[in-house]
Amino acid sequence: MQKFISVAVYLLLMTVFTQSIYAQVTDESSVNLNSSSSASGVDNGHVYVDLGLPSGVKWATCNVGADKPEAYGNYFAWGEVKTKKRFYLHNYKWLKINGITQQSKLKKYCMRSEFGKVDGKMVLEPEDDVAHVQWGGLWRMPTIEDLSELINNTTSEWVENYNGTGACGAKIIATNGNHIFLPVAGGVTGKEFLKKGESGYYWTSSIILGSDINAPIMVVGKEVTTDKKAAYAYYMWRVAGFTVRPVHP
Repeated sequence: MQKFISVAVYLLLMTVFTQSIYAQVTDESSVNLNSSSSASGVDNGHVYVDLGLPSGVKWATCNVGADKPEAYGNYFAWGEVKTKKRFYLHNYKWLKINGITQQSKLKKYCMRSEFGKVDGKMVLEPEDDVAHVQWGGLWRMPTIEDLSELINNTTSEWVENYNGTGACGAKIIATNGNHIFLPVAGGVTGKEFLKKGESGYYWTSSIILGSDINAPIMVVGKEVTTDKKAAYAYYMWRVAGFTVRPVHP
């Protein structure tokens, strides 16, 4: 028998999530690279930092929708390029719900037939990548490989008052001395903000093989791992609203 994603399953997942977890300048000439001690360059008016990663990938200093490192920016469902105030099953772009049975199927980025029509797409295409769509240039969302590289080649520490701004979050420090700051913007399920000011959840552009309805995220918070790191990789339901920190080749 063919399986579906049901509204009941969605609500259950969102309940579990609720209980367990809960940036932009106009042109390059106006960008002050000295505003960030780690700023390395600019593309299309947005600043990036060279963290000395093996791949050469650079990370942005701000979230999509923010104009400074400590600002939260906007929230997006995975694979959507516009922010919204409510994040529900019925208004997720890549889900089709049967109005009679209330059963749902993925319309894109599906690897298993029980979740929808298989298309074999495991990474967001440029037109569905909010970093690329909103920032242009060579900007894109990080993949799970980018996230793993960042975590494995840097150290992270919890900061209570980043650069005197009062912002809390994770400072990701590279071996070359450069860093980025990831504020704890929380997330949105339905219309409720969860863990805002306590934890941060950052989308990647990948899906998880064998679990098409989930996408990898980076979680940041105070001592969120057993070895007291401030950042680690996890995964979450694609419908939820999280922040995005772009990368640059």
